[in-house]
Amino acid sequence: MGALAAAGFVAGWLGAAAPLGWATTGRTTTSPNSQPIDGPPLPEELSLPRPELSPGQVVAEQMDALSRCRHDRSAIHQVRAFASSANRAATGTDAEFEKMVLSPPYDTMVVNRSWHAGRAAQHGDLATVLVTVVGPNNEVALFRFYLSRDAGEANGSWLTDHVYCLTGGAPPAPATEPSQI
Repeated sequence: MGALAAAGFVAGWLGAAAPLGWATTGRTTTSPNSQPIDGPPLPEELSLPRPELSPGQVVAEQMDALSRCRHDRSAIHQVRAFASSANRAATGTDAEFEKMVLSPPYDTMVVNRSWHAGRAAQHGDLATVLVTVVGPNNEVALFRFYLSRDAGEANGSWLTDHVYCLTGGAPPAPATEPSQI
């Protein structure tokens, strides 16, 4: 079964995503002491996985961080903070992950004009969230986030296992040269 077919099967199994509301890309990030973050984030400034965050909130944290990556590459650490250990193993080092994110089709999430996350479809400890991204030239891309919750990892917090681009076919192989963003 191809990746797109598998994504469709899992999406059908979990149920259809319904709109939650438009998310903005210009959210100001603050440190725990409510000061604006300037420069590369320090570990204590990262929003970390917490059991009380819903799958939709985890995806929003990652999409906000991806949107910030356009002007602040250190935001990539925030994206990885919500990745499962299996996701981190599959996407490689931080440098390899950054290269992948800055390459098609994932670079659309970085240079987006706006994005919209649908309501999470949840079944036990599995969830999926459909994200619609409007690119810089008003092109639309759909990304399906797959999340899981494991009591042994991050204290039972929701973490992202996979992100597939549904409008560009199967997930791409790692690119050799990232886009110039």
